[in-house]
Amino acid sequence: CRFVSGREMPRCGALLRGLALVLLACTAAGKAAPRAARKTAARAQGEPQMRPLLTSLFIEKRFGSGEPLISQLEEGNMGEGELHPSPYSAVPPVTISTADGDVTLTPGSDCSILFATYSPEDEIEAMWSSASLASLFSELPARAHVVFAAADMQEAQGAVAVLKARAEAAEGYEEVKDRLHFQHFPVALDAANARNPLEAAAVGWGGEKPSVTLQWSGSDPVVFHASGSTGWAPIAFPEGVQKAEVVLWGGDACGSSPPPSNVAGKAVLIERGTCSFFQKAATAEAAGAVAVLVANAAGKVGTAPMACASPDGCEGAGLAVPVAMVSAALATKVSELAAQGVSPEVSFSTRRAPLVLVGADHAGVLREAGRLPSGTEAGHAWRFAALEARNYAYDQRLAARLADDSVLTVPLWDADSGAILGGGAGLSGGG
Repeated sequence: CRFVSGREMPRCGALLRGLALVLLACTAAGKAAPRAARKTAARAQGEPQMRPLLTSLFIEKRFGSGEPLISQLEEGNMGEGELHPSPYSAVPPVTISTADGDVTLTPGSDCSILFATYSPEDEIEAMWSSASLASLFSELPARAHVVFAAADMQEAQGAVAVLKARAEAAEGYEEVKDRLHFQHFPVALDAANARNPLEAAAVGWGGEKPSVTLQWSGSDPVVFHASGSTGWAPIAFPEGVQKAEVVLWGGDACGSSPPPSNVAGKAVLIERGTCSFFQKAATAEAAGAVAVLVANAAGKVGTAPMACASPDGCEGAGLAVPVAMVSAALATKVSELAAQGVSPEVSFSTRRAPLVLVGADHAGVLREAGRLPSGTEAGHAWRFAALEARNYAYDQRLAARLADDSVLTVPLWDADSGAILGGGAGLSGGG
């Protein structure tokens, strides 16, 4: 952590004196800070929802070895949860294949890249379908490029083309269109098959998400994105069960919606609405169903996690059947097959899904912007992407300033001794 002043020493001294009491109060906790930071970052790697911490706070704190914190953790015994590729690793020139031809971008002083990947998660879907692109265009720095891509998922087909049409109609598009790139090919869900580090990071720094696979006579398997419960029901069949025939409940499985006669031993597709997700699942399980698929409402795209609604008490209910929310598109397909007298079979699995915005900054290294902050209005989502690019530009200016011998840098933390300010003005550390 470094404080950077201008050439006016009196201002620097005044600020340091003003910080003295706060810094002294932190001294006792100083030696514990590296351990706490390591623990927090380790947790961030192991829990996807914590990962924005790694770069939203731009963790480049150095503890002894002179290496970024994340690199130290990866060299240790992190086991599962390591991030690959490594944050701050070098990004070579990247070739983006678009409908208009190939474009090669070289991250560095004249170019930073934001890489946004579509997957049918609720917040990403909202961002791509309705968030203001004009806010991205108005805030995007002059040397920042944005690449829009889609995951190699059934539900993501056409997402880039739809976004491109929205972009072309948005205010400010003409001013930035040369720095917007709409990738023609999907992003592979296996990071080992990625075409560049940005694709690898988008997938590798994402998360394992539920999916369901439908198959019927004469068809190839079709994989659909799904969302599980918030912990109150399994998302996979019990050991020994691989798949089950899908039948329609024919309603929402609430009070006035009795079970069909053929539900026992089957996976059942239930409409969303009227009563809670838990009540639907419990009713279906009591009727003999071995799995529950809750269809998202018509007109809604994607899926959403199914929370436990008070006073259901679902957390301790011990439901044994897997429960998943599926898209309206999957429900439509099952209904169409049922009308033809065809009952598909369903199986459950997980797959990688891109969940975060990644990029390459002006230093030519890999960065993670994280996910949209919880509670943020979806309409402002693209503005957060633009602010990440502005942060890259700030980092570049800061690095140039630190390289200027006329700029005073005052160390505020020493990892080895725990010293605060390393002395001066009567301040010394340790304790």
